[in-house]
Amino acid sequence: MKHIIQLLIPLSFFGVVSQTAIFSQGSDSLYTLNDGSFTQGTGSFVRSGDDQVQGVVANFTPISLNDVGDFVQATFTWSGGSSNNSGQNINFGFFSGDAVTGNAQTSVTDDWEGYFSSHGARTGNATPNGAYGVYRQGEGTQPLMDRTSWTGGTSNAAVNGAGGNVGSSGLRAGFNHPITNTEITLNLTRISETQLMLTTIYPTGRQDGTHSATLGGIPYTMNVVSGIATTTATFLAADGPTSINGIALAARQNFTLTNLEITAIPEPGTLAMLALGLGALIHFRRRRQ
Repeated sequence: MKHIIQLLIPLSFFGVVSQTAIFSQGSDSLYTLNDGSFTQGTGSFVRSGDDQVQGVVANFTPISLNDVGDFVQATFTWSGGSSNNSGQNINFGFFSGDAVTGNAQTSVTDDWEGYFSSHGARTGNATPNGAYGVYRQGEGTQPLMDRTSWTGGTSNAAVNGAGGNVGSSGLRAGFNHPITNTEITLNLTRISETQLMLTTIYPTGRQDGTHSATLGGIPYTMNVVSGIATTTATFLAADGPTSINGIALAARQNFTLTNLEITAIPEPGTLAMLALGLGALIHFRRRRQ
């Protein structure tokens, strides 16, 4: 009987129940943001139409980031792009809003709110150009990730929220170009009672370095160590959202997205139920002894 209790305690309290898979590209659907076409089987996205930023979106079970340490995380593999300049901006972000059930449901996605970052690509240690920064998508009907009017250069994305471009003086670590089977991690974590942090991690050809700034009211840091770039942006939880149920991944050129997996920590109620169940089991076993 003691062996049963000793087995259950590590399962519920020491990390075995650490995070839960909530989306898998192999079994769950992605839809086009607006223009373009996406092939589920291969992960290939091909542009069409006039939107400057084009890509895919998906929904998953809502994750409430209410407690410090709560997070939602996406890992995926990205390939594509034919130029290593300002035309190679790539955007990734987590959002909240009504669920999308088909392609080009912009009346839904334009109401999404959330957080995203923009990145460039450049060969070797060269500095990527373009609107390279961090953003909070705000309320209203601004096109998600400013898909229609991103002008490139050093301009900011108009997100009806907050954020901005890193600028010419900051460290801008681009994706290694050409972008081929690049593994990327995107994470949104509740880091304090008042703050959320969006983190993007990917390989880069840029030299080691660190740059920090405040972009449109959002504290931002880029750090490069041994060929790995880590971008962080800190947002006020009060500005919201703190419940996340969507992801968007888009670019200004064709791309291939594969192996998208989204995980999160268990809801606080899940751990509470596990603890309650364990306590009841221990009490029951003791009474029987």
